[in-house]
Amino acid sequence: SFTLLGAYSHDPFNGNYGVFPTLGTLIDNPAGKISTKFYGGEPGDFFRREQAALTYIFNHDFGSGWALRSSGRYQYVKSRMGLVYTSGPAVDPLAVAPTLYARSSYSTREQLNNWTFDNQLTGKVVTGPVTHNLLFGVDRQVAHSAGLSAFGGGTPIDVFNPVYGTMPTPQTPADVQASFGIGSANVRQRQQGIYAQDQIAVGGLRVTLSGRQDWARQARDGLAQEDDKFTWRAGALYLLPFGLAPYASYSTSFEPQNARLRDGSLAQPSLGKQIEAGAKFQPTGTAILVTAAWFRIEQTNVVVNYPDFTADQVGKVRSQGVEVEASAPLPYGFNAKLAYSRQRVKKVEDVVAANIGLPLATVGRGGISANLEWAPTEGPASGFAIGGAVRHVDKTYADFYSDGVARYSPAYTVFDALLRYDLGKLSPRLANVDLGVNATNLFDKKYLTSCFANYAWCWYGNRRTVQATIGYRW
Repeated sequence: SFTLLGAYSHDPFNGNYGVFPTLGTLIDNPAGKISTKFYGGEPGDFFRREQAALTYIFNHDFGSGWALRSSGRYQYVKSRMGLVYTSGPAVDPLAVAPTLYARSSYSTREQLNNWTFDNQLTGKVVTGPVTHNLLFGVDRQVAHSAGLSAFGGGTPIDVFNPVYGTMPTPQTPADVQASFGIGSANVRQRQQGIYAQDQIAVGGLRVTLSGRQDWARQARDGLAQEDDKFTWRAGALYLLPFGLAPYASYSTSFEPQNARLRDGSLAQPSLGKQIEAGAKFQPTGTAILVTAAWFRIEQTNVVVNYPDFTADQVGKVRSQGVEVEASAPLPYGFNAKLAYSRQRVKKVEDVVAANIGLPLATVGRGGISANLEWAPTEGPASGFAIGGAVRHVDKTYADFYSDGVARYSPAYTVFDALLRYDLGKLSPRLANVDLGVNATNLFDKKYLTSCFANYAWCWYGNRRTVQATIGYRW
């Protein structure tokens, strides 16, 4: 079989940076709290994007359990952006109750061409009591991107009584006021790899063994870098008769980085290793499912992007935590889901000794969510689905403020709701048509999702959003 897919989108009106000063959001300002409705840019701010993609998928079954799958995709993206935004600090850093804040301007023009190909041969081999599900593959991806950008100054703005029109929105990088210069980036990336995997089944034991060899090259603004790495994965799971399946796995990773660092060099690939152990439990004959996992991940050369549009790499980051999820059907048409996660992410190696042991900015500790849905299958309410959810997110590290004190974005809890109805219950002619209404942040809570206190920047979470949908299934 051969499938050809095409997609095109033109997005003339996209979102903007949406940044708020830290003083007046995360940190109290005697002059008051900055409203979530405040906009620090100009009416002419824009972000326009055009993208197209062409994909093919080829499948061939050789019989006897062997099959070939080949796929490829070409993607084209072009974007333009021009904006003015609050750049964080107050104009007068000594003011007790500042109202006037500094602004900056930014403009980009970017274009990307990307090709991706993947070819896989799968087969099944049985040797006595042992079954092998084999996978062999080769893939290749090539990306060419080019862009111009400029970063500069802007007129100040009163965050409590904003007056707009004091400066134009830059239409091109050359239009940026008080520019620090136009930066250009011409990047060519290439990565190809070969891989193999064997999924072994014998009795209740499942073992997965896989390996991959990568070769990568990137060239950027006259600099070039080549890297290669072999990575592997091994995991085992055992199915017990009463529905419990404990498992453990170990894997390594290799990820080339598309970034130029503050010192002008190209980013080194990020190498990682992960160990995970857990269990899945599904009592025999039920739809109840409980999963629990402990994990530990170490990554080197992690790229951190900063609000001033620069990037750097920290030495090594360690993530360790637990995740628990449960879902169960309840009597009278109810379904319940529960998810909990807790992690600690910290720098364990860094060129700056004072950073060792600190978390990564904007990376949280985890959270908990619960969802309950009622969808009766019979009776007068048949066809309706009513649900509610609660989401709690723990506090998030925000780095050090200018006073030298570490800050955290506070924890928050929001509620969601949904109402859905199968219109086929009203008339057979409307079979497979659903009408739904979804509300997120139902009680319109004002909260911060993350902050860079060291840059005096914060982001508010979305206010209450209600969306109506109609869908047809066929």
